[in-house]
Amino acid sequence: MKLLFCAIAGRGVGYGHLNRCLSIAECARIHGLEAVFLVRRQGYAAIDAAWPSVILDLSFVGEAARTIAILDVAHPSVFSRLSDLDALLQTVGKLAHRLVAIDSLGRHSFAAALPAIPVDAVVIPYVGGAAFSGTSATMLVGPEYAVLSPDYANIPTRRINETA
Repeated sequence: MKLLFCAIAGRGVGYGHLNRCLSIAECARIHGLEAVFLVRRQGYAAIDAAWPSVILDLSFVGEAARTIAILDVAHPSVFSRLSDLDALLQTVGKLAHRLVAIDSLGRHSFAAALPAIPVDAVVIPYVGGAAFSGTSATMLVGPEYAVLSPDYANIPTRRINETA
């Protein structure tokens, strides 16, 4: 099985989306899965440091039946152009058997604005996330889907004050 990551990264967007995909890819590699990346030129340096020789572009040709594409592109700069997002999803959808989109919250949620989103699953990995209706995609919602560093495992539970 192969994972194809499509992430946004660069100045103005930051590298959080790409770093999340790198973390998922590292976990996948430990479990014997192959990971490849589809990114714009701006994200190359960050990937090169962790994953030499895996940069691909839209000319990627693989065995779609053995590929799951994970898209981490939820950002206002992408969200403002839903037609571009839909075109990206259609293109990447041809490269993979399954499409998984990592989404954002509230007004930055492209899946909420595009209910007919052509993906198999939508992941909203945040506290306060909520599934929405009108989509046939499987909804995976909540902090249990967040990708956190192992450093967080031993942090003591914070106390929540009931009153100010």
